[in-house]
Amino acid sequence: MNPLMIFALTLALALHPSSVKPGEEISVSLYGNGTYLLEVSDPDIYFSESLSNKIVATPGSYELRVGFETTPGMKSIFVRHENGSLVEIRYFLVLPLSEADLGKLVDLASEMEREFISLKNQINLLKDEIKQKEAEIERLKNQPGVNDEKIRELENQISDLKSQVLSKENEVYKLKIKISDLNNTARSLQDQVVKLQSEKNILESQMAKLGSPEFLEATKLGFFFIVAFTAGILISLLRR
Repeated sequence: MNPLMIFALTLALALHPSSVKPGEEISVSLYGNGTYLLEVSDPDIYFSESLSNKIVATPGSYELRVGFETTPGMKSIFVRHENGSLVEIRYFLVLPLSEADLGKLVDLASEMEREFISLKNQINLLKDEIKQKEAEIERLKNQPGVNDEKIRELENQISDLKSQVLSKENEVYKLKIKISDLNNTARSLQDQVVKLQSEKNILESQMAKLGSPEFLEATKLGFFFIVAFTAGILISLLRR
């Protein structure tokens, strides 16, 4: 094989960063010529544009989102030619959520709720404006001496408003995907809460009997319970 071709294949794909946590994104840069098939080993990790873990891609940059339900561990992204033959495999690490990440999840839930409500309000206002302009067109059509120029102007405005509505509805759809990820994470956290609370009760009983200062360690589990419970409350607001 031509040395230059080997070099090109070696640089077919670059990932940045090389380690991420659930909810974060990876920048995927594809090099070479022609068209490639990209596939991530974990279906909970997907390309932002297609919302799928598989895409047909030409050289360029793509965003890969790590869903909140993604299990920690080493993940693979396969680069193939259109005929299915393997070009290379690149690896990246998904790290587990930490104690501090739980607090970030609560903040994210609140932010997404505000964004969701704002988008819905904007869409409703745009639809009201469209109705007003459509009513104005009907009024003009029923008047003597129809003003065709004014009607065309209103129709163009309506077309622009409908494009804005479509764009914002697309944003709402993507936001719902993220909210779904958060809901799944909340359910996972609730399962962990049951386990942690049980462990906390056992440790409290043991430490109380021993009278050991290590009892303080048991209280750390309480933090997980409180934060996860708060996250569950905020996530439930997104289902309205």
